[in-house]
Order: sequence, then structure tokens, then C-alpha cells
Amino acid sequence: MVRVHSIGVLSCAKLCAVVQGVIGGIFAILFLLIGVAGIALAPMQRQMGIAGLVFLAILVPILYAVIGFLIGGLSALVYNWAAGAMGGLELELVSITPAQPQPPTTYSAGV
Repeated sequence: MVRVHSIGVLSCAKLCAVVQGVIGGIFAILFLLIGVAGIALAPMQRQMGIAGLVFLAILVPILYAVIGFLIGGLSALVYNWAAGAMGGLELELVSITPAQPQPPTTYSAGV
């Protein structure tokens, strides 16, 4: 057993920012698809709708990344505080050794 006593706040925040930014990008694509369908149904508001969609497609991943960074850093701080009080998270790690390649089998011609 190993115990995770603390988590690097900045590394956790950066990782969460990247993950949430990717999720925000996926949501932005979905917003664009739904928005294009909505614009097709309401052609009078087309130009403003397209500008809003492009703005959201850019803004959503950025906001998700910023919020992910803040929440990730805060989560690491809270974990470090709780781990200091309670001892941390216990993990059981297993070492995996890579398989050794077998030498090629040679066949000798029996004479």
C-alpha cells in the first residue's frame, strides 16, 4: 500500500483545466450544431445568431478551462488539508514488468 499524502496544487489545476477545456470544446460543437438548426428555423435573426454562435463556440471552452483550473486547484488544496488531518488516500499499486521478447526459434535441418 502507498498513501497519497498531498497533491501538487498547480499540476492538478493545469490537468483539470485541460480536461475541462476539452469537454468545453465538445459542448461548443454541440451548441454550434443545435444553433445552426435554430438559425435555419428563424432566418430573420440569422446574422446576429451566427455571431452569437461563434462567440459561444470560442467562449465556452475558455470558460470551462478557467473554471476547471480554479476548481482543480481548490480541490487539491482541500484534499491536502483533509489528507493532513486524516492520513491521505491509500492505494495499492502493482508493478507491471514488460514481457521479455523470446529469442527466435531456430530449426536445424536434420540430415
